[in-house]
Amino acid sequence: MRKQIYFNLLKTWLDALLKYQLSHENMPETDGALLCPACMVVHGRCHDAVYPLIYMAEQTGDPKYLKAAKKLFAWAEHLLCDNGGFYNDAQSQWQGITAFSAVALYDILRFHGHFIDAGWKAEIEERLRQNSEWVYQNIDLQSTININYLAAAAAVMAVSGKYFKREDYQCRAGELAQLCRQHFTEDALIFGEGSPRQEITPKGCRPVDIGYNVEETLPSLLLYAQTAGDQEVMAAVKESMHRHLAFMLPDGAWDNSMGSRSFKWTYWGSRTSDGCQAAYALCHEQAVFQEAADRNIELYQKCTHHGLLYGGPDYFVHGEKPCLHHSICHAKVLATVLNHGLPEFSGLKLPVETAKTVQYFKALDTYKIKKDQWYITFTGYDHPYMKGGHASGGAITMLWHPLTGPVMLSGMTEYQLREPHNMQLSRQSKMHQSLTFRLTYYQGQTEYSSCEDFSVRLTVAETPDQVSVKAEGELKNSHHDGLADPIRYQLDYQCYKDQIKINGRLLNVRQREVEVILPIIGRHTQAFIRQEKELIFDRVKARIRVFTDQQIAEPEPVFSLVPGFEAWKIKIKPDQTDEFAVTIKIQEIKKEGKTL
Repeated sequence: MRKQIYFNLLKTWLDALLKYQLSHENMPETDGALLCPACMVVHGRCHDAVYPLIYMAEQTGDPKYLKAAKKLFAWAEHLLCDNGGFYNDAQSQWQGITAFSAVALYDILRFHGHFIDAGWKAEIEERLRQNSEWVYQNIDLQSTININYLAAAAAVMAVSGKYFKREDYQCRAGELAQLCRQHFTEDALIFGEGSPRQEITPKGCRPVDIGYNVEETLPSLLLYAQTAGDQEVMAAVKESMHRHLAFMLPDGAWDNSMGSRSFKWTYWGSRTSDGCQAAYALCHEQAVFQEAADRNIELYQKCTHHGLLYGGPDYFVHGEKPCLHHSICHAKVLATVLNHGLPEFSGLKLPVETAKTVQYFKALDTYKIKKDQWYITFTGYDHPYMKGGHASGGAITMLWHPLTGPVMLSGMTEYQLREPHNMQLSRQSKMHQSLTFRLTYYQGQTEYSSCEDFSVRLTVAETPDQVSVKAEGELKNSHHDGLADPIRYQLDYQCYKDQIKINGRLLNVRQREVEVILPIIGRHTQAFIRQEKELIFDRVKARIRVFTDQQIAEPEPVFSLVPGFEAWKIKIKPDQTDEFAVTIKIQEIKKEGKTL
């Protein structure tokens, strides 16, 4: 049963990808490449699809997959440098992705070496040898690259060292793995997704990205440990995998709303990484890991349309195109999981569903709250990976309920193409806006908001009936600088079993126009109802009810590519005392149409 689900999804993606393969016999520079419909370019990493295409060729016997794989493999030669490394793209000098290509080549030889002809096998071996030597020559203990590349390099050195019987590679693998071990926090998260990699912020935070950790770093370290037989690293990896499950929501999403590289967050993972199944589905002895892998697969299925994986749950309904990166990268992982086999197991709850009420993650200055059926994330994270990146300021970056899914969430505070080759643009630019809850004031064209305050102070108190979260901060711009005459704020969140209350107070306003921006997640095809002091947003199973005594403007339809949701932006004007209050409730809809 599980195998069929994974297999069908992989075949769906590959069949769709083949529709985008170019056939230019008189132009070898593009012949065999895959043209991305979202980015309208050929992504350099599209040759990673060779591996899953070979898998499908062997499983089905259909020659179209093998033909496509051979053309794509041949095309990749145009990005292969004389030093053995691959360019990320034709206009990108970055070659670190060579490590991921090498692992894919190794998997072809490991699982399908018997299937391909001897001549092509020799070509694949030679390319693996070139890629591996590039990794050996260019990634070592002095490298200043992000942790995901160090972990991938450890995996490459381990598998290539074993395949080519290179003790120097195997030695390097162990050295790199031990360096990665130095990037585990006290509570078993992994830091290093930032520059400098070991930076400690004024609050004591580290550069942590949940998406990259679960989709690349942990899978790479697991592959290293399994290949090298390193039980110490294996134990650390499994402990970290458990800890990261605190960030998996019941619907299989990864809450990376506060991650250092959340500009690539897709709700199901990260735009160009390989997928959490490469870690969780390959630990057969732990059923909770299998459960996590399967729930994430279910989310892939929901985000797959016309055969391709889209970059977020609402991309398709909003009219956005799917970037091929998503299907290509995650197809590799499904092939690997299928090659290893999938044990059957009885479903069980995820750790997040039985978690204690309050969890604090020091490396992220982030609280995760579970109050009855509410799942809530508050953050004061202060790692400055980029301008306009993750939110801070004590914002709710995730408010989730099982009857509605996400009610509030935060992606980027200001959308920018930090990685132009790996991100896309929306042609509906006026509607493309941040989904972050914030207090905001404009001085000229410059926005000052609560979500940009990296110095915010968070305090949490818990009683049997409620969890109270208080945030005290200052409105700041995207460079995290305040006004010459600062506007301060206090936010008091009260989390009850049946409702969330947000009380806010502004200080030193001096008649300046400050607004409360409250985006409520919801598709634009689902209308809202406006009453005197209430807005009602219908979902399939429940209604989201938003109450306030303050003046509310007409909700505005907005969308954000990160992490790919439509929403209704509510603007609230504080009262004459510069205060406001909002209450959010979920009202279940019975099958016969009545509400509870």
